Amino acid sequence: MLSLFRFFLQLCLLRTRPQDLPSSEVLLGLTAAVNVVIGAVVVTPTLGSPMTALMASLLDTLVLGGAVWLLLRFRDHPARFVQTATAALGVSAVIAVLSLPLQWMLPADAESVTGTAEAASLLFLVLIIWLQVALGHVLRHALDVSLALGIGLAFLYSMISGVVIQSLFMVPGP
Repeated sequence: MLSLFRFFLQLCLLRTRPQDLPSSEVLLGLTAAVNVVIGAVVVTPTLGSPMTALMASLLDTLVLGGAVWLLLRFRDHPARFVQTATAALGVSAVIAVLSLPLQWMLPADAESVTGTAEAASLLFLVLIIWLQVALGHVLRHALDVSLALGIGLAFLYSMISGVVIQSLFMVPGP
């Protein structure tokens, strides 16, 4: 398991490629499950309820898998789905794990913001940007496109997923 984490970390650092993963549906399922659980832990403070966070994380995982499937079908590379989806979900899970300590440093309300919370917010933003770069790296190899286009597609997925999740799970303010 540690070797898989190392592989996904190296993928996040753009040092490995999604095609270096074995094409295993079992590994895809395991990576998807881990991504859902870690994603739920990360968004629980934002959404309040662990069950709501779990549903939102599951939806995000499905949107990511669906986006990968659609893009690969569009580029006529459907055989790359298992490796690409596994790589994308693994990258997402690693970045989520790295963001956990930062989540705990963020205040519950805007009035108790400290220098530490500001630094944590900035680092959290850096991780979000790095997630786009790492997903772009995965998509560049899977789709045979430039890194810039891969990052653009990753950003598009993130925007779509964010809008869908926010519209379904976020409670409007007063």
